[in-house]
Amino acid sequence: MSTAVNDSTPCHFCHVQYGDPSDPRISEGWMKCCACDVWVHQSCGLDQGVEDDDGTFTCVNCVA
Repeated sequence: MSTAVNDSTPCHFCHVQYGDPSDPRISEGWMKCCACDVWVHQSCGLDQGVEDDDGTFTCVNCVA
């Protein structure tokens, strides 16, 4: 899981902006797809992609 997300980044899947105080997932970490570099909440990513044993995340769009 990477932590270099910036303050204007939206989650690729739920579209909530990083740091939005109304974000129900505000306490979660974010992950970046190793192939296309989109950022997602950890729970969104695990629902919409694959995290390898080494922590590498690949979104569903890049797995297909």
